[in-house]
Amino acid sequence: MKTRVTPLLPLVLMAFLGLMTLWLQYAVLEGSGADAKPAGHDPDSIVENFTVQRLDGSGKLRYTFSAPKMMHFADDGSGEALYPRFVQIAADGGNFIATASRGTINRQGEEAF
Repeated sequence: MKTRVTPLLPLVLMAFLGLMTLWLQYAVLEGSGADAKPAGHDPDSIVENFTVQRLDGSGKLRYTFSAPKMMHFADDGSGEALYPRFVQIAADGGNFIATASRGTINRQGEEAF
């Protein structure tokens, strides 16, 4: 008895595609980082030479914050600025200036150290 290959071709092709799908699923799961090292305190974004200005309700400048480099860290949401400079403009015309070699900003951006 002679067996024809033509009727078996779709079945073989479907079995091959099913096996390739299983292989791809396991390959992706193994490479997903199940055994990868945890994320360190590495910066996810870096901003260079920036200035932030805050205005009051009437449009007058209240303060500026600038730094040559600032890094944001994804693991805790904090930021670090190198050589930050903070200038607060007082209503009577005097200025308060604070500088440092390094500054840390908390997750909400409410506090800077």
